[in-house]
Amino acid sequence: MLLNTKALYLLEGLAQRGVEIIIPSAVRQELAGAGRNIHNPNFTVVSPTSPTSDASLGPGEAEAIALCLEYGPESALLVTDDKAAGKKARRLGIKSTGTLGLAVLAAKHGVVTTDEALKLIKKKEYIWVTDDVEKEAIEKLRLRDP
Repeated sequence: MLLNTKALYLLEGLAQRGVEIIIPSAVRQELAGAGRNIHNPNFTVVSPTSPTSDASLGPGEAEAIALCLEYGPESALLVTDDKAAGKKARRLGIKSTGTLGLAVLAAKHGVVTTDEALKLIKKKEYIWVTDDVEKEAIEKLRLRDP
C-alpha cells in the first residue's frame, strides 16, 4: 500500500490525464485508518468479486492483486511498494511497479517534468530501496518506460 502523499499526488495527476485509477476498498480503509482519506472523483473505489486470500499479503495488497486479475493482467498495473505483493503479481503475470516507477509513469504522462521525477526518485521518501532499484528507475525515466 502506498501511504506517502507524493504517490497520491502522482496518482491524482495521472487520473486527471485520463489514466484509470482503481483503488481497492481495503486500501481506502487502510488509508483512512492512517488519517489519509481518498475523496477524489477521478478514482474508482471497488471491491474484487473474488478476493485473493494470501497470508503473506495485507488485505489491501490481496484486493489489489485480485482486481488486477479481474480487470485483466495484460492491461492492469499494480502499484505497490510491498515486495511480497510485487513478487506474487509477477508470478501471476501482472505488471507491477512501486513509487519510483510511478514517478516515471507520471513523467511520461506530463504530470511532472523529468527533473521533478528524478528528484522524487532520489528523495525516496517513506520507502527503502536498493541503489540498484534507484538506478533502474533513473534509467527507465531516461527511456520513459515504467
